[in-house]
Amino acid sequence: MAENMDDPLSVQQWLVTLDPDTKAAYRMMREAEDEWLEAAEAVGCKLAALPHDRRIVVLVPPGIKLPDHTAMVATRATYTTMIGEIAAEQGKRRTVGTRSGSLPHWVGGEAIGGEPPAYLATRVRWRTQAAYRSGQLTPEQAIDYLLRRVRRQEEVLAKAEEQYRHDRVERLTEAVERAEHEYQDAQDFLSRNTSIKARLRSGDAYKISVYGKATADDAEKQTVSFSASLPSIALVPAAPDCVVEPAPHRNRASTVRVLKTCGNVEFIQ
Repeated sequence: MAENMDDPLSVQQWLVTLDPDTKAAYRMMREAEDEWLEAAEAVGCKLAALPHDRRIVVLVPPGIKLPDHTAMVATRATYTTMIGEIAAEQGKRRTVGTRSGSLPHWVGGEAIGGEPPAYLATRVRWRTQAAYRSGQLTPEQAIDYLLRRVRRQEEVLAKAEEQYRHDRVERLTEAVERAEHEYQDAQDFLSRNTSIKARLRSGDAYKISVYGKATADDAEKQTVSFSASLPSIALVPAAPDCVVEPAPHRNRASTVRVLKTCGNVEFIQ
């Protein structure tokens, strides 16, 4: 089912279909990344993996020389160039998909290769925040989105069956059943509730907070406390006893009341 690019629910503008060469370039990029992380751990860095693929905090103790990152830079450059070209060919922005090829960054500083920021962390906290797309939707838009998701899952399943991809059929069948259940569940809910709006959850945004001491010559005993967006691989100048932990839950009263959740669609009041 074709999607209108002007449709506020459409994700087509953010999706790029990779060809085999670009998929291979992505694998090489990930391999170089994993090798660098292993080397960083070997020279004394501590790795803290967060509950999200490729979200890793690298605690870098004082005096540690980070491993050579030439291979990581080269494979990322190849991948981002290729996916940019494919995005342009498919009528998308060249920047679509390139974020996955961004280099590790010092939190509060530059990309890897730059000077570490002038602080020494004693505590690192991370939190997730729900991200939403398209603002508020009408119930009709939400139902249409859920129905289209059922149709897309059915098309993917049919293609796998045509190609005799038995390794995927069971998983895809479950995905179709789940999408159908969410669609029917939403219809049942809306048949019993009126004056309802909806919103589409697109994922989670990560934030990282750093606490510690400044290390600049003119910053004796000065404390450091700041928050930033979390890069995929976050480099943090850290004291040996630095801890990485989830931030305490914020019990803030929400102005939006979530009445029902069907997949990533929230019906609100």
